[in-house]
Amino acid sequence: MDVAALVAETNRQSELNIYSSAGPGLGNQLVEWINSAHAANPDEARAAIGRKALAAATIGEDAFVAMSGFSVLAGREWPPTFRATAVSTTTGQPVVWSKDSNVDLARALAASSSVPGVTPPVTLNGDRYMDGGVRSSLNADLAAGARSVLVVSCVSLTPPDGVNANLRQRYEDFSQELDTIRAAGGSLEIIEPGLEFLRLSGNSSRLMDINLMAEAVQIGRRQAMIESVRLGAWA
Repeated sequence: MDVAALVAETNRQSELNIYSSAGPGLGNQLVEWINSAHAANPDEARAAIGRKALAAATIGEDAFVAMSGFSVLAGREWPPTFRATAVSTTTGQPVVWSKDSNVDLARALAASSSVPGVTPPVTLNGDRYMDGGVRSSLNADLAAGARSVLVVSCVSLTPPDGVNANLRQRYEDFSQELDTIRAAGGSLEIIEPGLEFLRLSGNSSRLMDINLMAEAVQIGRRQAMIESVRLGAWA
């Protein structure tokens, strides 16, 4: 699908920037998500996050799924190799959906993008699911075992100067995920956000601000030209 056309459709619908409220508290949420991965029982720790997500005052689930970024995919078939990650709000267990999961593509994408406390968990097969980022902001380790792995991250994978000590674990987790791919024998390449994107996104603190979408697409296209030359025939 053409990303620029999707951005134009979103702008045409003048959708509310429902993610804007995530900005101030997102750092605290990230710390909670990171800590859950290192809890004695990670599933239970994530389920506790899920309970908060279910109790939060957000827009309705149907209105969320109807947003253009998801609804444009309604009724479409799953791309054969595409996967979407999410986390059950009831069990805290991660899930990876594919074309064989018998779930609607649009709803799966909405669930995978449902930030706890900001947007509503999404119902699929009798359970409600939240953002796969609750498990990991990268989820790169799920590709371990593949011959060639290209990791594309919208946040830097190395800690910036002066990073909050509570968030430093996040970058250690990134490194461990990438090491998992290498240990499995995969050929690994990484694309991280360039300086232009980091400036636009406030060093990735405004990643969910839809007002930045159009400019982000243009920056992404410019960086893609550079990365395509660098990667060449790597895969």
